[in-house]
Amino acid sequence: MRLRAISTPPATTQADVLAVPIYREDAEMGADLAELDAASGGVISAAIAWGEFNPLEHASALIAGGDLAAGRL
Repeated sequence: MRLRAISTPPATTQADVLAVPIYREDAEMGADLAELDAASGGVISAAIAWGEFNPLEHASALIAGGDLAAGRL
């Protein structure tokens, strides 16, 4: 497995998995997270709505990347 940190816009990053930290304070999406959610076709907000991921419980989830270049989030 190869891990790397890069400083490119998340919405255009090509990767198998894109790690996106979402914290308790992000229960209401900030501008950056909302922008990534919109670029993905809404997969982040859908995962939260379906209960796949609940930032209030410090959970983690692996979800499809939607319209993003990354395969999974």
